[in-house]
Amino acid sequence: MNKRFSTILTMVLLLMGALFSNANAALTYKYTAGASTQTLKNGLKVYLSDAGVNFLSSTGVSGKSGSFTFKTGTDAEWFEIADFGQVNNEYQFKLKNQNGKLIYAKAGVSNVEAADAAAVDANTCVFVASKNTADATISLGGQKLTVDLSIGSDVKFYFASATYTAEELNKNLSNNGFSFVFPEADPQPETNVFNQTVYAVSKTSTQTNVTDLPDGLYFVTKGGKALQEKITANTGAVMGMDEFKNAEFIILDPSAPVVNLIKANGEGYGFKVVKGSDLKATGDLAKDKINCVNNAVFTVSEDDYANEPGKYTMVVGTTSAKPYVVVESGKAPVEVASAVDYSTSFVKVYAYKPASGVAKTYITTISTTTGVNISKAQITGTTWAPASALLKEDAAKIVNIKFVGEKPDAASAAASPYGKYLVSQDAATFAYNAVAPKDVRLTSAKAQWIVTGFSNSTFTFKNRETNQTIALALYSIEGKTNEFTVASSDKSLTTPSVTSLAGQTIQITDAPALDDFLTLTAEQLAQKAELVFNGSDMVAVPQLYMTENKTNVFVPTKESDDSQLWTVVKGRTLKNEINYAYLSNGSVKTDKKNAVEVVTYKFQSVKGADEFLQTSDFKEGASAAEFIFQKDLEGNYTMIVYATSYAHIFATQSSATKVVASISASSAFDVSKKKYEDAEYSSVNVVFNRLTESLDASTPRKATLDSYQGAVAMNLNANGIMEGVIADKGLTFRLDTADINKDIPSFYISKAIEGDEDGYSNFLFYPTDSIQQWVDDKADYEIYPNYALEGSYTGEATADEDLKAIFRPAIKTGVDTVATYVNGDVVTVAKEANEEKGIAAGVENFKFRVMVVDGGYVIQPLGATDKYLYNLNGRLGFTEDQEKALVITLGDEQTVDNSTIDASSVSVIAIDGAIIVKGAQGKKVTVSNVLGQTIANTVISSDEATIAAPKGYVTVAVEGEAAVKAIVK
Repeated sequence: MNKRFSTILTMVLLLMGALFSNANAALTYKYTAGASTQTLKNGLKVYLSDAGVNFLSSTGVSGKSGSFTFKTGTDAEWFEIADFGQVNNEYQFKLKNQNGKLIYAKAGVSNVEAADAAAVDANTCVFVASKNTADATISLGGQKLTVDLSIGSDVKFYFASATYTAEELNKNLSNNGFSFVFPEADPQPETNVFNQTVYAVSKTSTQTNVTDLPDGLYFVTKGGKALQEKITANTGAVMGMDEFKNAEFIILDPSAPVVNLIKANGEGYGFKVVKGSDLKATGDLAKDKINCVNNAVFTVSEDDYANEPGKYTMVVGTTSAKPYVVVESGKAPVEVASAVDYSTSFVKVYAYKPASGVAKTYITTISTTTGVNISKAQITGTTWAPASALLKEDAAKIVNIKFVGEKPDAASAAASPYGKYLVSQDAATFAYNAVAPKDVRLTSAKAQWIVTGFSNSTFTFKNRETNQTIALALYSIEGKTNEFTVASSDKSLTTPSVTSLAGQTIQITDAPALDDFLTLTAEQLAQKAELVFNGSDMVAVPQLYMTENKTNVFVPTKESDDSQLWTVVKGRTLKNEINYAYLSNGSVKTDKKNAVEVVTYKFQSVKGADEFLQTSDFKEGASAAEFIFQKDLEGNYTMIVYATSYAHIFATQSSATKVVASISASSAFDVSKKKYEDAEYSSVNVVFNRLTESLDASTPRKATLDSYQGAVAMNLNANGIMEGVIADKGLTFRLDTADINKDIPSFYISKAIEGDEDGYSNFLFYPTDSIQQWVDDKADYEIYPNYALEGSYTGEATADEDLKAIFRPAIKTGVDTVATYVNGDVVTVAKEANEEKGIAAGVENFKFRVMVVDGGYVIQPLGATDKYLYNLNGRLGFTEDQEKALVITLGDEQTVDNSTIDASSVSVIAIDGAIIVKGAQGKKVTVSNVLGQTIANTVISSDEATIAAPKGYVTVAVEGEAAVKAIVK
């Protein structure tokens, strides 16, 4: 691509966005009314104003998506004239906004008004100009167009110019300067002193102590940055400083014109580079000292910012510092003539081609451009990232932004954004934070940014959830397609505290598909659900559930089998629509995108249609709370209480309340936590695939567990673990009922060990406590990978892998107790641990639910009801994926006598030298030894009684219940 076309295209792209939002504070805009010398025509871009302060801009028409009309205010937006022509002695035309959309309006009683849906339907979009020049007034339907769409002043056509600062010019080469060429000159000028790296140095009225330099821009080819530091320091006059003397300046050469024009007006002179030591103040000029410092003062502007983007006019000198030129050879230079008063005429710099004579082009000074063959300067050598570096054709660009660049040393790492992602996070208000990869999900809306605009080399990004915006002016990095250097930013980082992002290197990559908010399928909504609250690393009980207490308040419980079942009811669908920028045939356009769609849910009790979970009192009632579920780092969810006052979902509500739980003495749920990270239990696992129909638990049975993949069997592996496997022929297992009075009962699944004199069986076991065990010597937990299911993970096993289904030798000593071997010792396992009595917790890992599904049953461990027994390469394990669950049928089924105590009320626990009987208050209990001798025969007077017993087998008979055996240690 040639430089001329590339430069023009880049500048056109710059101007297709929201140009005059004042996001670029370094530019100064001036709006001038159209003149009689400017002809109206198709494609002309104009502003609509009365005096250059108030403007008409475009907005959507209510009830007509994609249609636009006028709105009033101070936002300056250009409109493009279309379909201009003379019809019935009227100059008619249409207007399009910056995105090419037609503007509709309607004629009111005394003025033009904003369009409504009816005006769009009537196609009211033809305006009339009072003349064919830019000083015309505008009407529609015989009514004048006014700046307030009411009784205000008449609208006229306006044009914008933009004046550039040193900062804006220097940004073109990564803050190192700029260069000018004249690509439209034909032929090209033979010499161009501006076509080199030039650093713009600024002296402003704020540097009051720098009394020897006029205000303005200085084009320095050597030593510019050092000189700028001295001027900015404002410590005094600088012309005597080495930084000024050694710097090299581009100046208007006053000695001899390059072309014969009006010398007294400063016309026809060329340019040269001189050292600062050769520049003189006006009072020091002489015939041998002709280089006036005023000749080094420039201003740069785009005279018609909308219609001639990227075409610059340079002016030498200012009203108070006019340039000096040699008019008569051999004499001292004089100030340019008073005719050049710098209010209407200036000493301007163009590429000029004389009308006759030598066919050459000269870079020279001109005071009037009427009827003159000139070409304007344009930027070349820019390192700005073009719009095409990020924007897509006809599609939204959604990205993650990561800070890269130079790695900091250890002492600086915490305070550096290096290696971290830009995330919009909760704080007192939403904050711009740089977050380590381990603490961010790139699939979350808070970590994703939509490119919403491109203007003046600046990309605007809007957060997909919170609607926070950040404007980044970006330089391209050679050889890196997705890395950029930040030239400037309108925002700073909160954490770590980084005031200026200028100079930071960022990596911008396409964001992965959004996976943030829970959206349920119709199939899931047809099932029951439960809420599981996962504890932080510092809590003893890993999970809490929601249950209803005796006063009908929902409180946390650690008993999974007491977990409340809910019908989940869909609430409302919330949408966060964001305007995104895209490319269309090389131009920047905008359109709307549904950036995030969030569904709220209500939890209905199984008791009735009007019984919902309320967060006001955590009871059931008609005032249903609505909840949003947003994924956390663990892949579970934060349970956010939705409020109708939230704007853009909860973009302005960093204090949105979340449902959290506590297992303290006043065990309760809470919605007052503003930072859910502070709560003990805040990570919610929403078990939406909860099955509700169980295998009949009224009678124990024996059966094979068959499936189309094979039958359940067991095998002693090389690590000495009896693991569950799939075989052609299965084993017959005993399914003993446990927890029969719960909403969903559970079962012990076991196979008797042949020849074992003590009556032990191999019990199906969920080894959640086996894969991660405490090691005293290390004072830490250690992972035992032999309990992870082979093939379900790669690399090193962790505690989060799919676990093997194993069988442990155990004997049932009560409904809620079993005895098993741990490191060669017999240990009683119950619901709760009692270290003094030698009782371990974890009996729920011996219990399993057998739930009805299409085609049979699935097996779920009571200790993790979101898991399912499944087959992987012939070995059995547990997965969260219901689709992988092993669907079994019961083969060779036969019922057996129930030799255990009913799970409803009574339990027997064997401990050292005694047994504990629970739930038998007021009942007669008889304990006998293996010889049939009665050891105890008593009526229990409390809910829990301890009865001394000898070591070995004992038989415990509770009045009205079947006898059960227990092993006393």
